[in-house]
Amino acid sequence: MTSPLILALIVLVLAVVAYLVLRRAAPRRDDTPASRRAELPPSPPPRAATAPVVAAAAAVPPPPTRPLPPELAAFQITHAQDLPQSQRDALTEALRHIPRPPRSLHQLISPEFLATATSVEMSELVMSEPMIAAKVLSTVNSPLYGLQRSVTSIGQAITFLGMNTVRSICLRYMLDDSFKAGDPASQRVFERLWTASAVASELCSRLTKQLHMPDAGTLVTKVVLSFVGHMAVATLPQSRAQAALTDLSLDLVQRYSAQQQALGLCAPEIGRLLMSAWELPASIVQGVGDIDLALTHPAGELETAAATRRAVAYLSARLGERLAGGSLSDLSTWELASDTALCTHHVAGYLLPQQLAALQAILSAPDTQTSIGHLLGKGAQPG
Repeated sequence: MTSPLILALIVLVLAVVAYLVLRRAAPRRDDTPASRRAELPPSPPPRAATAPVVAAAAAVPPPPTRPLPPELAAFQITHAQDLPQSQRDALTEALRHIPRPPRSLHQLISPEFLATATSVEMSELVMSEPMIAAKVLSTVNSPLYGLQRSVTSIGQAITFLGMNTVRSICLRYMLDDSFKAGDPASQRVFERLWTASAVASELCSRLTKQLHMPDAGTLVTKVVLSFVGHMAVATLPQSRAQAALTDLSLDLVQRYSAQQQALGLCAPEIGRLLMSAWELPASIVQGVGDIDLALTHPAGELETAAATRRAVAYLSARLGERLAGGSLSDLSTWELASDTALCTHHVAGYLLPQQLAALQAILSAPDTQTSIGHLLGKGAQPG
């Protein structure tokens, strides 16, 4: 009779053998035949960590899809280096009669001063030009800026209005002595241009602040200096004979075309020549001249921050001109997306959708309307 121990051993051996046989017969997970693997969908790649949403995307959206107007497509800005030497020399000579601004202007707009100057340093610089300081205080205390109480120092003016506004007012007065009208008609042209520059600098100051743009002081300064070429054009004899050269109610393409036909160059290029002759910082001169590239060039591959700065500066200048010239009555209902003016055709393509929406909200805000209304109603020209 078989011992129970032997029977237990036999059962255990049979169980082990059965387990080994079954394990070898079953396919392993990684032994799927090649034909079977080909039928399986590829494994999804591991998910990358979700990147944070950046407020300003890396690329500027494409330009508007509306077709390029024939008048704009046919227009090109002529550069000084493209003129025959004799014509360029004649124009440079004609600009020599425009007096240089005071030397303190160079410090006011120097890149270092723009980047680091404190309100105390700004006050000291303005007070070093007593006549300028008196005019700045007179303007600050006028109804144009709607202060609730009078200010008696440049420091107080900076406190109430901010560095950018005071710098812009001071800059316009420093330039005032360079551009004097000899007749009533020319005086009216200068007054409209001064008003346009005041509105443009106010718009640029508001936009840069509320769009949280860095280095706002430099951009506002460049916007004011972008009117130097327009003021220079107004001093030339040809402008007294041809109103189209300084007519702010005309679209910029029409005005620049008339200027190039009569003078060889248009306002931004004439401004480059004059500011270079005044030996203003080369980076400032270049930056001022580049603003008007938004007229003829789409944003293309321009980096987002640079595209935004150019759009804000250019649009501020154009709106200032149109408001001062009467071709635009107010900003409360104006929209860039539906604007048909040639001069703004490319601008929307420089801005991201969220920037465009924010810009429209800023321009239509009641406080913007009130501020711009003061400047247009009373004028902001020096003197």
